[in-house]
Amino acid sequence: MKKMQWTKFVQRRRSDRKLSVEMTPITVRSNSLFQYYIKNQKMDEWIEIKEELLQKEGSKCWICGIKSNHLHIHEFWELDDSSQIAKLKELHHLCDMCFKIKKSEIWFFSNYGREQLKKLDVTKDDLIQHYCKINKCSQEEFDLEFSKEIINLMEKNKHKWKVDFGDFLKK
Repeated sequence: MKKMQWTKFVQRRRSDRKLSVEMTPITVRSNSLFQYYIKNQKMDEWIEIKEELLQKEGSKCWICGIKSNHLHIHEFWELDDSSQIAKLKELHHLCDMCFKIKKSEIWFFSNYGREQLKKLDVTKDDLIQHYCKINKCSQEEFDLEFSKEIINLMEKNKHKWKVDFGDFLKK
């Protein structure tokens, strides 16, 4: 069987920051590539993606470079406001802290997220400090980006987004 090329290395981000807050609309988050593999009982294919990422990126975070044996696959989406289509653009390994910043709508606002942070002995301030360290910025700069992203998410959540997995879905 021909090996599928899963990872893309497009260096496009919604922010100029190395680590940015990118809250994902609920209809995209609930229909992510990861969710697709769970719903269709194809976790073996998700594991293939993870193994390919490990080969290409090693066991380090794509954003901050920290080496870790516990990395998360993060889906980077491009959102087209006019068509309300979210296109999957990239998959990369992220460390726990960078992943939680990227998924801050879960970790900061949901009961589940707050409970998990407590179990992990990680605070919201720990995450903010990580963001500020990676971006060499102040907490005020974090607060500004975070506030803008909350407003952006509230607007985007008014719509039902369609997802486009592009070349990432094994056919």
